[in-house]
Amino acid sequence: MLERSGSMKTTGNIFLEESFRQDESGVWVLKGHSSFGYSDGAETELYISKVISNAEDLSPNSKALHNHIIDWPSEYHLSHKRAQLLQGLNFCSSSKVLEIGCGCGAITRHLAEQYHSVVAIEGSLNRAKIAKSRVRDLDNVTIICAPFQDVLLSEKFDLIFCIGVLEYSASFFSGVDPYSHALSSIREKLAKDGALVLAIENRLGAKYFAGRPEDHVGYPYEGLHGYPLFGGKVQTFGRYELELMLKKYFPSLEWLYPFPDYKLPSCIVDHEFLTSGCANQMISEVVSERTFSPAMRNRISMRLMTLQLGKNRILQDLANSFLVIASCKASAPKAFPQRAILYSTSRRARFHVGTRVINSGDSFKAVKFAISKPRRGSDGKLQHRIAPSDWSDGFSLHTNMLTVSRRKDFENQFLIAGLESWCDYVRGFSLAGGFVSGELVDATWSNVFVQGGSCKVIDAEWVWGQPVKFEVLFIRASYLFLREANLLVPKGGLTKYRSGKSQIDRLGRILDIKISRQDFEDFIDLESDFSHLALGTRRYLTQFRLRCFLLRPRYLYMAESLPKYFRAPIARTNLAIKRWLRRILAMMRK
Repeated sequence: MLERSGSMKTTGNIFLEESFRQDESGVWVLKGHSSFGYSDGAETELYISKVISNAEDLSPNSKALHNHIIDWPSEYHLSHKRAQLLQGLNFCSSSKVLEIGCGCGAITRHLAEQYHSVVAIEGSLNRAKIAKSRVRDLDNVTIICAPFQDVLLSEKFDLIFCIGVLEYSASFFSGVDPYSHALSSIREKLAKDGALVLAIENRLGAKYFAGRPEDHVGYPYEGLHGYPLFGGKVQTFGRYELELMLKKYFPSLEWLYPFPDYKLPSCIVDHEFLTSGCANQMISEVVSERTFSPAMRNRISMRLMTLQLGKNRILQDLANSFLVIASCKASAPKAFPQRAILYSTSRRARFHVGTRVINSGDSFKAVKFAISKPRRGSDGKLQHRIAPSDWSDGFSLHTNMLTVSRRKDFENQFLIAGLESWCDYVRGFSLAGGFVSGELVDATWSNVFVQGGSCKVIDAEWVWGQPVKFEVLFIRASYLFLREANLLVPKGGLTKYRSGKSQIDRLGRILDIKISRQDFEDFIDLESDFSHLALGTRRYLTQFRLRCFLLRPRYLYMAESLPKYFRAPIARTNLAIKRWLRRILAMMRK
């Protein structure tokens, strides 16, 4: 797009070249600009730079980049989930795009693959160079290193993306209201029918009421208290505040809600669908995917809290973050052409799928689509299928059981919730020898809805190529339920039993299901094979985690932290770690 040139001329009709110099990486640097101090740390940025420089696949869904995630900063810059924030938007591909604060280029890469031309501004030279490396094989991107307010652009843009940047306006704009100043400057750079795409954390996000440290400053309750310590540097806003600010410059606002938040979203929901209450079950599953900190794990269930917020129609005000399409045109068409979009990408890349929730008469329909192309629908014993289905806006059996799992009368409560109906449904597919069809391997309680005593299975994506023993399927469903139930405190009801095995045995006795030791061994074999084929996890690690869970559920969470601590040196000590874990597994079997 822009080529190196020694002449003083307008470069690509975007900015005056005499005000900039192009360094050896291809980044256009404002003359006299000293790089911002904002950084993830020199060591972290060096690591990100090396990973991107050595990668052949630089696309948003790059497995090569994803495999180098070792901590939170690397996950933020390398995860395929970053681009999921914007993949459901429907803007014209010929749009001219400006990105403010492009960081290390995760969003820039997505924009460059979607739109005709992209100008990305970043104040940190190190990060700008990494962003340039991320798009090095594309010729429609210009990376500028300069403060946004100091860049004079001669063109108007169709779209301006401001992802996690507006909150820092006080650090760069002077005056009484730097945030309005920033929005005014953005509005001036937009075409008459252009739009701002803004992503920002919610000052009043539910996770902050749960005790999560404020994302930008690291102190709990700082945002809830109005930023008494850091208000001069960074500040987010509640929904009402943000709406008032945006309406000064943009007559049309389209509110979208990313969950768990905009950084690594698994689903995006529009305002109407969110406030209808029909999305509560889906959102509650997504917010429980990621445990933000040990403190939150011990104090609150984000799933159960989200259900109550949705039930009382206040989830839109307490969502963890916002995605707003602010249009200059009062009658702007919807940029998000569905009610919600859900991504299932925490698995092998060839099985990545999305689900669009769309209107279907007076109700909704869930339509799945493959993200990975070319897509492979089977892998040995495991088959993956995608098909449209009706939308269920009630609560799953998993959710209903979770809410009563700590009661003293949990046995009766589970039967009321529909556990017996699930057993009857599964036994309806019985084969010889106490086995059931492998098509039921995904009929776990989070995919089951019981209404009027009848059982309905939705979103059953997976088919096991062999029959599964009924007791083994019951153990699998119980395990996936108990993984979450054991995070709730205080302990009680079913979770008062100390070992995972005793908890599953207790569930079995409610339904007169006798579970043998061999059934548990068969479950471990099935689950380790399933996880390896579907998710890409190593069999021996899954076996280790499962045996930890059966001993004590709390051991599972310790075992799951092992890869996080070992991932950085794993290239050097992989064999030693494998041998160590296998010795432990051998001891557990005795």
